[in-house]
Order: sequence, then structure tokens, then C-alpha cells
Amino acid sequence: MPLNYRIPEESWTGKEVNLNYLLTFDCISRIHVDLDHRSKLDPKSKRCIFIGYGTSEYGYRFWDPKNRKILRHKDVVFNEKMYKDLLKERSTLEKDPGVVSRSTPEQQDVAK
Repeated sequence: MPLNYRIPEESWTGKEVNLNYLLTFDCISRIHVDLDHRSKLDPKSKRCIFIGYGTSEYGYRFWDPKNRKILRHKDVVFNEKMYKDLLKERSTLEKDPGVVSRSTPEQQDVAK
């Protein structure tokens, strides 16, 4: 391999590139709703899914599952910890053979 499994920036500068600032795609995020776009009793944030970074404009890109739209916003709170905990929990459930699968009574009747 010409780059020895390194990215071009590392080969060019000779320094290791730190990518820790990148956010986890598909993590649940809270977007702040401006006072102009909500009434007194409406929620102050909207739950969305992080899908990427803005191209030439400001902010991040999000998927709003409720309205089925892609939004661009910069006033955001990311919840990456919840996403990582969910993945960790899922992997331990798949590895543990002692975990009983949950099924509804209808599914149990069909299985008999």
C-alpha cells in the first residue's frame, strides 16, 4: 500500500490526525426551537437524528422523523452517550445466551 493504511493528511504532514471532534452519525439530538416558532406552552426543543455536516452553509444536518424533513441547525445538544450505551447493551444481549427473548402471548400461541 502506498499510504501504509494512513490518510493522505498524515502522509503529507507526517503527523497523526486527531478525529475525536467528529460526531456519531445517527445519534439522537435536541434542536432548539426559536421563540418565534413556538408558543408559550410548546416544547423548547425538537428531537431529531444527526445525519451529517452542512456543506457550504452553517450548521449540522438532521432528520426530523415527526415531520419527515431534513433540517439544518447549529443550536443543538447531541446525546452520543445514549447511543453508545444502547449499542453496548445490544451487544451484551446478543452475546448472553441466558437472555430469554420477549414475545407477546399471540406469538406464543402461534409457536405452539
